[in-house]
Amino acid sequence: MTRPESFRAELRAADLGPVQLADLTYGSLRARRTPRLIRAADPERYQFALIRGGEQRYADDMRDVCLGPGDLLLYDSSRPFTAHVPDAGRYRALVTPVR
Repeated sequence: MTRPESFRAELRAADLGPVQLADLTYGSLRARRTPRLIRAADPERYQFALIRGGEQRYADDMRDVCLGPGDLLLYDSSRPFTAHVPDAGRYRALVTPVR
């Protein structure tokens, strides 16, 4: 099991009015966005992500996909999901309000 204190990530972001452009680099991870977390804080955003490095598995109620460099993912912050990155990952995202 990986120790949480060994996790490293880097986020670079630029605000472009209501839209944000972000570059993320991170180590191995497992993430879950649960209905409870959504009820507690939902920014109501869409995220269009270009996978730039690493293999990444993403699952929600409509799909379970394995993504790699060059693949695109549309993510809705109002929907539960799970993600797994077995090694290191990188992606660039455009984040925009739902409305």
